[in-house]
Amino acid sequence: MNEIAEKFARNLINQRTKSALSQHKLSELCGFDKNYIGMLERAERRVTLEKVYILAARLECSLSDLLPEENSAHIEDMVKLK
Repeated sequence: MNEIAEKFARNLINQRTKSALSQHKLSELCGFDKNYIGMLERAERRVTLEKVYILAARLECSLSDLLPEENSAHIEDMVKLK
């Protein structure tokens, strides 16, 4: 995966643990497959914009809490696959 997926994964873990939710419980609340949150947190899957909105709503956080910090000078580097 790329840097964006890895940073999103870290942010998701932070927000989920702040909310004291297990991966399984968050998956249930969002209507996702039970393994989906784990795959996102390991940066094994890419997330759609729609699902970012669902996650933010269920975690009661803002989109910016989940999305990686924007760095316009390094966008090209952030999207490169490792």
